[in-house]
Amino acid sequence: MRRESVVSCATVCALGAVAFFLRWGQVNNSFETDTGLLIKGTMWTTAVVVICLIAVAAVVFLAFSLPKNSMPLEYHKAMHINSFLFPSAAVVLGIMMMVGSVAFILDSGGDTLLRWVGILGLISAVCIPVMARTSKERGGALACAASFVPVVFYCIWLMAGYKVNAETPVIWSYSIEILATATGAIGFYYGAGYPFGKPRPRKTVLFCMLGAFFGIAALGDFHGFEKSMMLASGAFTQLLIAVLLIKNGTSGTRQKEHK
Repeated sequence: MRRESVVSCATVCALGAVAFFLRWGQVNNSFETDTGLLIKGTMWTTAVVVICLIAVAAVVFLAFSLPKNSMPLEYHKAMHINSFLFPSAAVVLGIMMMVGSVAFILDSGGDTLLRWVGILGLISAVCIPVMARTSKERGGALACAASFVPVVFYCIWLMAGYKVNAETPVIWSYSIEILATATGAIGFYYGAGYPFGKPRPRKTVLFCMLGAFFGIAALGDFHGFEKSMMLASGAFTQLLIAVLLIKNGTSGTRQKEHK
């Protein structure tokens, strides 16, 4: 289903780009300079809400409009790669995550939880190329470990995000990043089902595309080079997983999805 994979990828990237711009506008125009409080009723905030709702609706439609049981259930078929583009992209994304994670550790300021975010991000950087390769049916121990680490990484990142912003009164100042890490954790979780022999094709595609969208949108926060590199790498890794699943599917009925 090459056409469906291209349409899905283009849709997520286009909506993400729009959300990135609108979030950038909101960050620069919808918060008071002195107090950081949200200025109510601004066009930017309304636009961010609208684009997020449109994106969620579009992703749900794309995921559930795919032919039922058309996507492969075996890991080696789901992650099958027959061109140099995908493994090359995985290597680039791994390098991006590695650079961002190292910078994040150096900027953690001695905070143990933040340091663990950087360490797990560094390990995930090595795991990304492994996840994007062809493997045995159940993926083997290496593939299982490689798919499990990003789940833990995003969960710890989500916890760190709540901790850092626990005393921040304006939820809008960090809400998009929280959505990015939450959907990212769920997306990687369902993606890990393949090497563990528990595939959920539609849910994997759905949450990986949502994670990619919110990850791209969160880049508009401009939290710094290190976090931007990590967000971008995670977002496009999830998009890569979703595109591979759709691309390696068939136009007809395949197997009954595990319940």
